[in-house]
This record gives sequence, C-alpha cells and structure tokens, in this order.
Amino acid sequence: MKEQLTLDDARLAARLAKTLDQAAAQPDPVWDQRMEQILAQASLPRSHSHRWQWGGLALAASVTFMVALPGGWLLPTSGTSGAQNPEAIEGQMLEEIDWLMAMEEASRDAR
Repeated sequence: MKEQLTLDDARLAARLAKTLDQAAAQPDPVWDQRMEQILAQASLPRSHSHRWQWGGLALAASVTFMVALPGGWLLPTSGTSGAQNPEAIEGQMLEEIDWLMAMEEASRDAR
C-alpha cells in the first residue's frame, strides 16, 4: 500500500530539506561551544568517588553475616543445644570483619 505525496506534502518536504541543508552548512557557535565543553570535561582526570566502596561492602557483609547466621549467637536461648561455641563464632566474625577492613586498606593503597 504505497501512498503518494500530495502537492502540499511535496512542497513541505522540499522546504524542510532546503532548511535543513542551510542549517547544516552554517556554523553554529552554541553547538561548537558545547562540543568544546564536552571535550574539555572528557580530558579531565577522573575523581575517585568510589573510595568508600570497600567500607560499604564491609558493612554490608557484617549485616549479612548477622542476619544469615542462626540467631543463637546474637540472642542466646535457654541453651541446651551447646553445639556451637559462641566465642568461636564471635572470633570468626571478627576475623572476617578484619579481613574486609584489610581489603579496604589494600584497595585504598593501590590507588
């Protein structure tokens, strides 16, 4: 189903094409200035806005550790199970937090 352009549509299309060709041929100082700004901004060194990334990861890991583990170490119950040593779990948690903090320091030193 091919539609033919009416005479008014053809005139409009020709006028639009002529206007676009004229605009493309003339320099645009606003466009040139914006392009210079973009190029200047691209050549600037990037800031290290992710320096808190490992600290946030350590916090998230700590919260996940507390939530994911059974609640026996957080809120001791009447205590007949005795299968897990609370001091061992606390020590393991401290070791993991220490490991995450060491990773953060290592990544900070690498920058």
